[in-house]
Amino acid sequence: MPTCQYCGSQMEGNICQRCGGQAAPAPGPAYSPQPAYGQPAYPPQYPPQYAPQYAPQYPPQYPPMYAPYPPQQSSGVAIAGVVLGILGIVFALLFPFLGIIFGIIALILGAVAKGQNQGYAVAAMVLGLVGLILSIVMIFVYIMIYSAIMSGY
Repeated sequence: MPTCQYCGSQMEGNICQRCGGQAAPAPGPAYSPQPAYGQPAYPPQYPPQYAPQYAPQYPPQYPPMYAPYPPQQSSGVAIAGVVLGILGIVFALLFPFLGIIFGIIALILGAVAKGQNQGYAVAAMVLGLVGLILSIVMIFVYIMIYSAIMSGY
């Protein structure tokens, strides 16, 4: 027997004797019907914790067109030469005698490291030479300033 969708009482026909409402629609099947031929079958709906995990799709990786350039080994001696060359330039302005010492040491370290790491070795020699020349020039400038002060100009 059908039930009324408004008051829920049992009905003998399609119209409720109690409230005048119509019968509730018949419940459908508890499962979804099989899709017809040619229609896509959708994947089953999983709860989030049981959903299948798919690997992300990345574009294909191609091998390099040429061999990668090997990394250059850095030499501690060459880097020490560069640091002393920079210190030689800095000290050449205020303390030219220290600039001469640092410049000479940077030249020596650059020459020793020439076979190991050519880039840093050349930089150490150039910075050491610049520090050495700048120190010598600053010594002459300080001598000229001292003689001008002592002579009374």
